[in-house]
Amino acid sequence: TSAASKIAYNTPNAVWVIDTIGTSTGNASIKYPLKSIQYAIDNSAAGDTIILNNGTYVEDLEIFNKTIVLKAKNLGKAIINPLSPSSKPILNIQDQNQWGQTIYSKPQNKIIGLVFSGSTFTQWGNTAPAALNINFNSNPIFESCTFTNNSSQYVFNIDQSAPLFNNCLI
Repeated sequence: TSAASKIAYNTPNAVWVIDTIGTSTGNASIKYPLKSIQYAIDNSAAGDTIILNNGTYVEDLEIFNKTIVLKAKNLGKAIINPLSPSSKPILNIQDQNQWGQTIYSKPQNKIIGLVFSGSTFTQWGNTAPAALNINFNSNPIFESCTFTNNSSQYVFNIDQSAPLFNNCLI
């Protein structure tokens, strides 16, 4: 007898499709996209991909203890504006990797081709007044992202973390 192919037993990761004209009752498919990026993040499993169709999304996003790919269908055509521009980061990432680790053992979050714009966060509160807050031992990878038109005190607050920025415009 021959050994079965490993490919036959692999389970593909879920792909969530998000669109500004999506609904809260969609199934995140191309035909029935969801509207909320945060809903997809909250309900995703490790390794899932969330694809944003072209458009402007108004949400405060949090990726806490997740490992996902968040990407624009077309580079630079998915814009994330904050829901609470003067009081919360547009994106808050907390990977919760073990304290003091020099090498992260968990896979990295990947954010690809998104535009982050419109933060006016300047007052200190529960978090630093930054457009993006990356802390709690996080190591996300940003590829081909644009950070523009943010008048927050900081574009990035990076605390105890090691993000990587590849081919990004800041």
